[in-house]
Amino acid sequence: MWQICGPKLAITGMILSIWGIFQLVLMGVFFFMESPILVEELPLNETEYLHDALHGGGHEITSAYRQQAYNCWVGAILYALLLILSGQQAFMSLRRASYTGV
Repeated sequence: MWQICGPKLAITGMILSIWGIFQLVLMGVFFFMESPILVEELPLNETEYLHDALHGGGHEITSAYRQQAYNCWVGAILYALLLILSGQQAFMSLRRASYTGV
């Protein structure tokens, strides 16, 4: 496999990926639990939100919460792929350094 980046960039990518996975999984859980503090992050306009709140429906709000949760989890999966790529690059850099004695 090709070496795309050096060891420092690979380790930085691993650290950022771990943080991104942690943050997005937690945000996805809180969106899935329909946390009220995250209602401002939903892609609804005020009239839809007020209409649902007044008429007791809540179906659009629930589906918006679920969609945001799924979006967060997809982002976490992408960060996991970046973690795998960064880990592979760090491993290649360390292996190459051990062979050349650098």
